[in-house]
Amino acid sequence: MGLFSRSLFIRLALRLTGLTVTLVLILLAFLAWQLNPLIDSLNDRTLTGQALDVAHYLETLDDVVVFRPSAALESTYRDAATNGSAGFAVLDADGRLIAASPGIEGPLDSQLADLPVGAQELFGLPELGSRPAMSGVALGLEVSGLAVVVQVSQSNDHDDLVLDTIFEEFVGEHSWIVLAFIALLLAITFATVRSTLRPVREASDLAARINPGEPSSRLPEENMPTEVVPLIKAVNRAFSRLQQGIEVQRAFTADAAHQLRTPLAVLNLQIDQVSDAALRGRLKTDIGLLNRIVAQLLHSAQAETLSLSPDARTDLVEVAREVATYLAPLAVKAGVALDLLGADQGPVFVHGHNEALNHAIRNLVENAIGHAPHGSAVEIIIERPATLRVIDHGPGIAPEHRALVLQRFWRADRSTGGAGLGLAIVAQIAAAHGATFEVGDAPRDARGHSGAMFSLKFLTFDQPS
Repeated sequence: MGLFSRSLFIRLALRLTGLTVTLVLILLAFLAWQLNPLIDSLNDRTLTGQALDVAHYLETLDDVVVFRPSAALESTYRDAATNGSAGFAVLDADGRLIAASPGIEGPLDSQLADLPVGAQELFGLPELGSRPAMSGVALGLEVSGLAVVVQVSQSNDHDDLVLDTIFEEFVGEHSWIVLAFIALLLAITFATVRSTLRPVREASDLAARINPGEPSSRLPEENMPTEVVPLIKAVNRAFSRLQQGIEVQRAFTADAAHQLRTPLAVLNLQIDQVSDAALRGRLKTDIGLLNRIVAQLLHSAQAETLSLSPDARTDLVEVAREVATYLAPLAVKAGVALDLLGADQGPVFVHGHNEALNHAIRNLVENAIGHAPHGSAVEIIIERPATLRVIDHGPGIAPEHRALVLQRFWRADRSTGGAGLGLAIVAQIAAAHGATFEVGDAPRDARGHSGAMFSLKFLTFDQPS
């Protein structure tokens, strides 16, 4: 319900549809109101038709007007007499009754008993006893040269009979037209609102794709509804301020890392002059950690600004082989076997930057070697079409920590001596390549040990970035 009420698209579509349906109903009510005079006219015509129908059965016999009705007409007025819904009277020129429907013993309206030939007058009869209020017409006619007056009446209880008949026929036979019209109206309204809001939806999709690696991206202002343009401009100004802040932060990080390299190198030389071997060893370890942090800060700044050209291509197998060769001595020193699997099936070309991918894979393998137990193996696995996995059989990463390990400076175990930047840099490089970086559990080895598995799924070179 919350999403339904917040959707601008649904709100606009329903409001427009509701407004249109309301206007249609008002139009129908107006047409019904306009039909009232027409219905009155139809009622008058009905009365006149009934009078002419009665007159049709008048004829002369020996210069006397007689009434010879059909069986159907007699039956109709006989039935009408039981409820007082209709009646007729035929009068001669002197106002004497010639013929009448059952229950009628004189003129229906005595004031209209001597109408001249060709005259027509409407009259009304008030409610009287069990008889309802009536409407009638009197016609002055000529039958074989003899003047007569024909009066007919019908009950006012169903003066909206014509309207009811029209409504019933319309609802019974043509109501589907209204339903089809409303469905068509809904479809047109939804399509119109959707097409009108398409630029806003596209701008929203573009905004969702903007990341720190592309701080210069802006939302388009062309083809936007006038009411949305101020919001787009405000968002773009916010992006400009964010870009400035990001660039200042990156520049500061890179400059600080560069500036720290020289004093660290000098400090390393000075430590060599320390006579206490134990102290010198501890200081060397600390300086090594500082150098690693500085190097990773530089790599992090470079990863944030990494931009791939459309034709950037590298062989994932070759990069993995270079990393395995480079880190083989580290693995031997740690007592860990380093295996490269799937590299003998030919190259795997991906859309990527060789140096950046080398650094990302190196971070993964160094992390795996650092956590792998002595005597176990670290595996670098190449899978087609473009996936690289690094597996160790160490303690693994708990599910609740898998998102945290990708954050800068986060470490589950601070006794390992790392800075907590390696996996964060891998995530940055993967994002810059449009790759998927996943952390999961490794398959169990022959000893039943599981561990951690890091997976990088790249775009092949022929896939769009």
